[in-house]
Amino acid sequence: YPNPFNPETTIEFSLPKEGRYGLRIFNILGEVVKVLADDIFDAGYHKVTFDGKGYSSGVYFYNLVGQEVNLVKKMVLVK
Repeated sequence: YPNPFNPETTIEFSLPKEGRYGLRIFNILGEVVKVLADDIFDAGYHKVTFDGKGYSSGVYFYNLVGQEVNLVKKMVLVK
Protein backbone atom coordinates (compact mmCIF):
# COMPACT_ATOMS: atom_id res chain seq x y z
CA TYR A 1 0.00 0.00 0.00
CA PRO A 2 -0.58 2.50 -1.43
CA ASN A 3 -1.07 1.32 -4.99
CA PRO A 4 -0.69 3.35 -7.20
CA PHE A 5 2.17 4.95 -5.31
CA ASN A 6 4.54 7.92 -5.51
CA PRO A 7 7.39 7.63 -4.64
CA GLU A 8 7.26 4.94 -1.94
CA THR A 9 5.12 1.90 -1.15
CA THR A 10 5.09 -0.81 1.51
CA ILE A 11 4.88 -4.47 0.56
CA GLU A 12 3.31 -6.59 3.28
CA PHE A 13 3.35 -10.37 3.33
CA SER A 14 2.85 -13.30 5.66
CA LEU A 15 5.12 -16.34 5.52
CA PRO A 16 3.98 -19.87 6.45
CA LYS A 17 7.32 -20.98 7.86
CA GLU A 18 10.90 -19.92 8.44
CA GLY A 19 13.21 -20.15 5.46
CA ARG A 20 15.06 -18.32 2.70
CA TYR A 21 12.87 -15.95 0.70
CA GLY A 22 13.59 -13.55 -2.14
CA LEU A 23 11.63 -10.40 -2.90
CA ARG A 24 12.39 -8.81 -6.28
CA ILE A 25 10.92 -5.95 -8.29
CA PHE A 26 10.50 -6.44 -12.07
CA ASN A 27 9.66 -3.94 -14.80
CA ILE A 28 7.07 -4.63 -17.50
CA LEU A 29 9.76 -6.29 -19.65
CA GLY A 30 10.47 -8.86 -16.94
CA GLU A 31 13.85 -7.38 -16.00
CA VAL A 32 14.84 -7.30 -12.33
CA VAL A 33 15.15 -3.65 -11.33
CA LYS A 34 15.67 -4.12 -7.58
CA VAL A 35 16.27 -6.94 -5.10
CA LEU A 36 14.51 -5.91 -1.89
CA ALA A 37 15.29 -9.04 0.10
CA ASP A 38 17.17 -12.31 -0.26
CA ASP A 39 17.51 -13.60 3.26
CA ILE A 40 16.21 -15.97 5.88
CA PHE A 41 12.89 -14.80 7.35
CA ASP A 42 10.95 -16.08 10.34
CA ALA A 43 7.40 -17.31 9.83
CA GLY A 44 4.79 -14.58 10.23
CA TYR A 45 4.02 -11.07 9.07
CA HIS A 46 6.63 -8.82 7.41
CA LYS A 47 6.82 -5.39 5.74
CA VAL A 48 9.36 -4.17 3.19
CA THR A 49 9.47 -0.67 1.70
CA PHE A 50 10.16 0.01 -1.98
CA ASP A 51 11.38 3.50 -2.87
CA GLY A 52 10.46 4.36 -6.47
CA LYS A 53 12.69 7.45 -6.69
CA GLY A 54 14.90 7.11 -9.74
CA TYR A 55 12.44 4.82 -11.53
CA SER A 56 10.10 5.92 -14.31
CA SER A 57 6.33 5.88 -14.03
CA GLY A 58 4.74 2.62 -15.05
CA VAL A 59 3.71 -0.87 -14.05
CA TYR A 60 6.04 -2.95 -11.90
CA PHE A 61 5.67 -6.40 -10.40
CA TYR A 62 7.02 -7.82 -7.19
CA ASN A 63 7.79 -11.49 -6.80
CA LEU A 64 8.08 -13.22 -3.44
CA VAL A 65 9.55 -16.70 -3.73
CA GLY A 66 10.72 -19.19 -1.11
CA GLN A 67 9.52 -22.01 1.13
CA GLU A 68 6.21 -23.10 -0.49
CA VAL A 69 5.59 -19.51 -1.68
CA ASN A 70 5.63 -18.08 -5.20
CA LEU A 71 3.63 -14.85 -5.33
CA VAL A 72 3.49 -12.14 -8.01
CA LYS A 73 1.59 -8.85 -7.57
CA LYS A 74 1.29 -5.75 -9.73
CA MET A 75 2.00 -2.20 -8.57
CA VAL A 76 1.83 1.12 -10.38
CA LEU A 77 4.31 3.98 -9.94
CA VAL A 78 2.76 7.35 -10.84
CA LYS A 79 4.93 10.46 -10.84
